[in-house]
Amino acid sequence: GSNGDVKDLLKSSDSIVSYTDDFGLEFAVVLEDRFSRSVDDVKANMAYLRNNYFNRPEYIRVGEDENPLVCIFGPVTFEEPADWDDIMPAAGEEIEFLTLWYESDEAGSNADGEFMWVYQDEQSHLIHLENFYAGRAPGLKTVIGSAYPGFRDYYEEGGAGSGYFTIPHYSGSTLTETLNRAEQQKENIDMLQLVTFNDFGEGTMIEPTVETGFDYLMRIQDFTGVDYGEHELQLVFRLYRLRKDYPADDTVQDSLNQASIHLRNLEIDEAATILNAIELRSGFGIREPGQPSRNNFMVYPNPYRGGNLNLQLQGDPIDLIRIILTDMAGNILLEKCSVPDNDNLSLSDPLLPCGFYMIFFQGRYKTASAKFAVIR
Repeated sequence: GSNGDVKDLLKSSDSIVSYTDDFGLEFAVVLEDRFSRSVDDVKANMAYLRNNYFNRPEYIRVGEDENPLVCIFGPVTFEEPADWDDIMPAAGEEIEFLTLWYESDEAGSNADGEFMWVYQDEQSHLIHLENFYAGRAPGLKTVIGSAYPGFRDYYEEGGAGSGYFTIPHYSGSTLTETLNRAEQQKENIDMLQLVTFNDFGEGTMIEPTVETGFDYLMRIQDFTGVDYGEHELQLVFRLYRLRKDYPADDTVQDSLNQASIHLRNLEIDEAATILNAIELRSGFGIREPGQPSRNNFMVYPNPYRGGNLNLQLQGDPIDLIRIILTDMAGNILLEKCSVPDNDNLSLSDPLLPCGFYMIFFQGRYKTASAKFAVIR
């Protein structure tokens, strides 16, 4: 293609693809012909898919004939069925070919259906979804529905055009509403796509952010009905941060590899144990760049004789994520998630034998620890 970063894009794509099977994932490809200089460019892309992707067991195949799924964002450059008649033999087998919504006529009989997107004009984006679900989807062989958190592009601000339209996130309700629309129309669609292309550039990000935390992923958890919540999402985030914090520590990286395997196998407790051990050994030091590393943290009464164990956090307000209580050997005796009330928190009598203990807490940006004694 004519885009100068095509080699970097292919290298990145191949790297992602190489890990999909390790985590029980499947993948498929969406082509873009907007940068294609000729039909031969698209043929070369199809041949690459044939030789490198279609032969992988984790490539998505659909329908009774289990044909590999290929979508195209358009067509944009080649908008005549004859072009696609010429291109398709390069795939080496029949494919399940889906165009962008309302554009399958441009591929003629080569198209098996369409995938929905996000769009708004004088009509609400929800009206566009409803019109497609009810009016066009039933007449197509294969349909991919669409859900998204909103849309607010950065093209004008970034000097890359005048931009398109704005769909507010409404604190997550846009995502919930589009998911609900898909659920209501599930008889008319075969798959559902979470539209997050050019995510931060177009305001369609679903991944965690400072502003929204894990809210969007948790809404998807609710929609899919899985038995997991924010705790499991936090484990993935903690693993990622430890990867970044200890890039040259082979011992830590080996432990993180094992934690990753546990997460892949849904062995949540085992993964948490490994991450806890690394964090405790390093002083519980997960921090955001530029943020103070510690808050003042007081445990009282100290020494502790029974009753409530009180924790007082001093300094900037804390959005508390986790509290961990350990013995001096680092064995975890208590772990809980909570939110402090006016920077104060109490633990009911933990029934600890006499000795010395450590208590750690982790906020979204700050961490702290304190040592205390138990006497009876």
